Amino acid sequence: VPLPILGARRVPAAVDAQSAPQSAPHGAPHGAHLSRSVQMLSGAHRALQEQIEDLNGRLPGSHAALEDLTLRVETLELWCLRLDERLAAQAGSATPMPGTTRPRLDRWQIALTALALLGILSSLGFAWVGAFPAMGAG
Repeated sequence: VPLPILGARRVPAAVDAQSAPQSAPHGAPHGAHLSRSVQMLSGAHRALQEQIEDLNGRLPGSHAALEDLTLRVETLELWCLRLDERLAAQAGSATPMPGTTRPRLDRWQIALTALALLGILSSLGFAWVGAFPAMGAG
């Protein structure tokens, strides 16, 4: 009788060798063979379940560690929410006053801008001089 089993359809060699009927006649039903296979499979499943439960019992504080990590993630989410609220409040308070139309430049900003322009102009000047060598040299 074909069974609708998902997964691998091959029977492991150890299970097949142990549960194969020794002297089954040609026309005899395979009910005993199937019954033994199912019993061996359920026994192996129970043994595996016991091993998993045993390993789970050996892990020190695995449940406590999961709860601790969950608590830490929730705390971090709360801090991020508070940080977002504060940044939004600061961005809202940074709006210009109704009487002023544009922000004033700082002295350092003006000095750095002038220095950058001076550097650009001097590099263009050196490039210009280098592009046209002195006439009559030589």
